[in-house]
Amino acid sequence: MEFNFQMHLYSKSINTIIMQKLLLIISLFFSVVVLSQEYKFEMEGKIMDERYALVPEVVIRFNKSKQKIYLDNSGTFKFNYKYKKGDYLTFNCIGFESDTLFISERTAKKRSKKGYWNINIKLTSVTFDEVVITAKKVDTVFGSVFFSIHDYLLLDEDKLLLLTYDKRISKQGRLLLTNQNQEEISSYIIPDKPHYLYTDYADHNYLICENKTYAIIIVKEKINLTPVSEEDFIGFYSRIIDTLQNDYYYSNFTDLYPAVDFLISNRLDSTSHTKLITVQDDFMMELYRAEYKYVSGREKLWAYRKEQKTGIDKEIWIGAKYFTHDFLYKKIYAPLFIQEDTIIVFDQYKNLIFRFDSDHDKIDSTHFDLKIKRSLGKWQQPLIEDKVTGSIYALYNKGGYAYLKLINTRTGKAEQTIKLSNKYVERLNIINGYVYYIYHPFESLQKKYLYREKIISF
Repeated sequence: MEFNFQMHLYSKSINTIIMQKLLLIISLFFSVVVLSQEYKFEMEGKIMDERYALVPEVVIRFNKSKQKIYLDNSGTFKFNYKYKKGDYLTFNCIGFESDTLFISERTAKKRSKKGYWNINIKLTSVTFDEVVITAKKVDTVFGSVFFSIHDYLLLDEDKLLLLTYDKRISKQGRLLLTNQNQEEISSYIIPDKPHYLYTDYADHNYLICENKTYAIIIVKEKINLTPVSEEDFIGFYSRIIDTLQNDYYYSNFTDLYPAVDFLISNRLDSTSHTKLITVQDDFMMELYRAEYKYVSGREKLWAYRKEQKTGIDKEIWIGAKYFTHDFLYKKIYAPLFIQEDTIIVFDQYKNLIFRFDSDHDKIDSTHFDLKIKRSLGKWQQPLIEDKVTGSIYALYNKGGYAYLKLINTRTGKAEQTIKLSNKYVERLNIINGYVYYIYHPFESLQKKYLYREKIISF
């Protein structure tokens, strides 16, 4: 009797253990099911500032996947999102405080059922810690009720060359020569769709159009256009950055490769070419070359044949063909300036300013960092040089306003910051201590005028 009772207890304990293990397996099964539950939906929306104006060139970062999305100038976004527990998104833009979007599991589940989430993100402008100078007076250099200004060049003898249009630049482009009293001297109807005006290293002026490039020749105050071959313009006139004594300084820049060589050629010996310095975006180059791993065998064979034929690495052929069309790709930017007998190169990827003497020996290199505090972005390219004074400025945009930081090339420090009076200015240039730009007042019927502001030093 006692033995049977013990057997009964033993059998019961066995059953209890089996049930516990079974419950554990079932709970683990359901845990796996719950953990494997995926919430996917499309995210779409706008990114705006305090005045509800769209903010361009925002970078979206994902906390969990470390993925980045670089947006264009539209100020809108649209992408497919896969929820991960604890994930959040940050929105960053030059001149604005970053904003964070936290996504709960409940929100992800709800949006997953709908299949989409339409949301607007609001960014707050960055506040500068340093003293900012604002110009007290804005001068109208040229303005007309009949046409808008698309681009401009300041010529000698206080004359202006304006690229103008009535309603659309594509159909009604016109070159206009004027004087400092805003009086029309002569004009020229453009036979092609104009894009912009350009001045080369020798101060020769060009009109860049959709189909052709024209040299602008003004004789006895009359405008004439002479076609320039694409080979000559791209291969020589626009390639040369500046000259010093008998040397040409130029680069092999292409927007299809994340590195650039600065080269020197002697005017008296066109066969002699010397490399001054190479600037490379190492991070972009790594992604650029990695593209080769993901293409088909057929594409790899094509790249291999190109390498055999040209000597250019097969990874570069694939990177140029595919990665340059990826939203992650950013073309190289490294400006070179010549001031008196010193050559100055900005390498933003190493945060260094290199200075060379006229014999092309390196004088020194200075650390610089032009990031805005509490912002992950760098300056808004390009750097702008005052061709008369030699001062170099970094351009920023904060809440629609343009800010100019005067850079000391010896110390790498920003010496002062100038805030322009008007928002959303275009075609900004600095000449002899004045900032010139094209501006159209928001929600105004006024045409686009050319303005200038005096840079105030302290």
